Amino acid sequence: MCGILVSFSIFFHDNEKQVEETNLHYLERDSDSLAQQLDVKFQDSLDYLKNMAFIFEDSTIEELDEMQSLFETMSKDAPFDEAYFIYSDGNTWDLFGEKVDLSEREYFKEAMKGKEGISEPFMSPLISREIFICYVPVRSENGIQAVLSGIYYRETLEALLQSAYLGDGGYAGLVAADGCILAGSNTGLNGKDLFEGLEARQIIGDTSLEEARADMKAGRAGLLSYEGAVASSLVMYRPLSQNSWYLVQNLPSSVLNDMESAVSKSAVSLAIGLTVSFVALFAGIYLWLRMRHSDLYVENQRVKAIVDASYSLIFEFDQSGEAVAWYGDAGKVFDIENGALTEYIHPEDLTLFTEQMKELKEGKLGERELRIRTRERIYHWCGSRLIAMRNPGGKLIRILGIIRDIDDHKQKELSLADERDLFAEAIHMLGDTYYKILVLNLETGRYRFIRKEYAEAPEIRKARQEYSSCDSYSFWYDRMAESMIHPDYLDAFEKKLSLDSIRKSVADNTDRHSVIYKRRGPVEGEYKWAQTEWIPCEGGEEVILYVKDITDERIAEENHRRELERAFEEVKRANRVKTEFLEHISHDLRTPMNAIMGMNEMTYRAAQEKDFDKISYYTGRVRLTAEYLTLLLADLVDVSHMQKLGLELVCESFDMGILLIACREFFQYVSKEKHVSFRTEGCLSGMYVGDYRRLKQLVFNLIENAVKFNKPGGSVLLRVRTEAETDCRDRFFFEIKDTGIGMDEEQLGKLFQPFDRGEHIVSETFAGTGLGLFIAKNIVDAMGGEIQVILTDIMMPEMDGYALAERIRELSRKDSGTVRIVALTASSVTVTEEKVLACGINEILDKPFDVKKFNQLIRG
Repeated sequence: MCGILVSFSIFFHDNEKQVEETNLHYLERDSDSLAQQLDVKFQDSLDYLKNMAFIFEDSTIEELDEMQSLFETMSKDAPFDEAYFIYSDGNTWDLFGEKVDLSEREYFKEAMKGKEGISEPFMSPLISREIFICYVPVRSENGIQAVLSGIYYRETLEALLQSAYLGDGGYAGLVAADGCILAGSNTGLNGKDLFEGLEARQIIGDTSLEEARADMKAGRAGLLSYEGAVASSLVMYRPLSQNSWYLVQNLPSSVLNDMESAVSKSAVSLAIGLTVSFVALFAGIYLWLRMRHSDLYVENQRVKAIVDASYSLIFEFDQSGEAVAWYGDAGKVFDIENGALTEYIHPEDLTLFTEQMKELKEGKLGERELRIRTRERIYHWCGSRLIAMRNPGGKLIRILGIIRDIDDHKQKELSLADERDLFAEAIHMLGDTYYKILVLNLETGRYRFIRKEYAEAPEIRKARQEYSSCDSYSFWYDRMAESMIHPDYLDAFEKKLSLDSIRKSVADNTDRHSVIYKRRGPVEGEYKWAQTEWIPCEGGEEVILYVKDITDERIAEENHRRELERAFEEVKRANRVKTEFLEHISHDLRTPMNAIMGMNEMTYRAAQEKDFDKISYYTGRVRLTAEYLTLLLADLVDVSHMQKLGLELVCESFDMGILLIACREFFQYVSKEKHVSFRTEGCLSGMYVGDYRRLKQLVFNLIENAVKFNKPGGSVLLRVRTEAETDCRDRFFFEIKDTGIGMDEEQLGKLFQPFDRGEHIVSETFAGTGLGLFIAKNIVDAMGGEIQVILTDIMMPEMDGYALAERIRELSRKDSGTVRIVALTASSVTVTEEKVLACGINEILDKPFDVKKFNQLIRG
């Protein structure tokens, strides 16, 4: 009996040892899987930045600001957390628009040497966080013009490390070759030395601490065991492809113990049961052992499958395809908790699933790519793997299904297949863009045309007849450089397209090159813009050169640039006008309000003194000022209404005499305040039908403009008259004449635009909204009238100042040659000294008219 017990003890010991080795193997595979995820994450980031750099190098974008904006826009879907565009001087801008200098950063210096890579973590001044930097330089003909950087927060990598299978008390870390922990699943590990922590532990197992150091310096994977303060632990280290970094996992012995506990407990129970029941029923013990061994065998297979597919969706089903159990998140994604699996497979893929089941029963590994319906009622491409679960006798008991969602990968694969199908058609369609496509053999130095019609072109056939070496690339290149390329672009052409340059670029693994230059056109003396691009073929023995005419594109780009500049100037002008308008409307509103408040105070004092003359005077001033303020507010409302809905006239009966009286009373008061005289000529009276409010607004706006832009001591004249027309209609003529500051031709062209006040008068001296003449023009147009401006300075109508001066000098009077002629103009910018002297003008006096300065000029 003791012999039997010893035999069973040996049996279970060997079985447990086998399970322990198997579980350890799958833990190592889990570590390898996590290391692969880190490698893919880093490589995807670098590939993304390299693709962006390639786009910028190959594009015609010259402004770095535009490049930066495009990079920030396209990086929103990038695999990293943040992206920054760094100029060649090391400057960039943080989220708050503050300038930050990164020129002393080691990764920036490496990038400016033309290198690319990933930095070790450091505290970023841009976002005040611990980060890893992926960096790639953007090259140009003049060297490195910028650096593209992608940022991973340390927390992002820590979250990925925390997804590893660690057990209780274990940890995973991203470690440098010298043992420094760059990022860990436990943030307290960051910056610590892995080896320094292990030196205080008792190393057990076959690998020493020195051997582990040597492994990590040599880039080898390994396993290290040590005895901790509480229990033993296992350290697995796996090399990464970036910067000689390592993925290190520290697993306490409890991880393996937990995985083995089920087996151990079963073994103890089995041994006790055998001891107690051996005498009673030997045959029953033997049968029970066989059944238990079968269960353990199946359980081991199940653990193996679950660990092997730790990132997969797993479920069990019987031979009929009926699902009996599922694990992980399978039920959350795929609706396979109940019923037959075939109900959820795409109808077109059922045949593939049947073949998969058949291969599984024949002992083959059943793997297929199927479309399986999700809970959202859509089909996802999945990698389906079926594993047969058999008893020791080889009988199929159940089937374990492992599903990986590969929909994104499959969609990309299908897209690539479509691209391959379109490649031949694309080559043909390239002929519409490129007028030459060459394939150059770098070893022989000879080229061939990729399309037959190129090779049969008349100039190519003529060259073959005249030169035996016309298929030599050097021959073609020399002829182009000597006779076809514009001298200003010859250096760039030689630098990029000589045979030696192309060979060197291919040897340096440069993916693509492009050069833009001018070449002779069909017309003598004419040059056309051309672009030659080349990319290496697989294997590096040949390159493909594309030559296309980009003249229209360059012209369109130049026109677009000019349009953008014009639009930008218009936007700046609109913003400036808006700002000026707000400033002046604030002034124009405050001034009459202050006057009303002051007059009210004076009225109050006069009332206490019972001075009724002053009360009448002050209340009249208040009324006039309030009327001016009303007109100002009306202008603001009217201009908004006019721009949206146009101007509508209201016909009513009114007395023209009342209109003139209102003008005289109001502007005699307003002009007096500005020390400008105001008077009227002509007399109109009688009843008329029309829009009195708009007519009054028109006249008031014109007179107000004349008073406002006048000078102290100046004058304003309102002259009115009428002419009778047919159909009982009269036409009114209002002429406002002033001695104002004048304007030049440019200002005259903008006179009736809203908010425009003229560049030379934008000051507190001449406040205003710039709406008066715009509204006046709209009223005149609505009433079917005309409005015009006559300038009587040096640019006088019929005979300008130059002609007048010449006529005076030609008079037969004795003083015609000595009399001093002074030109009065609104803008001296348009008056040249040569023209003034040629016509006999002695001096130029700018408006507004300055009496003191004029007297000085007259006296000489």
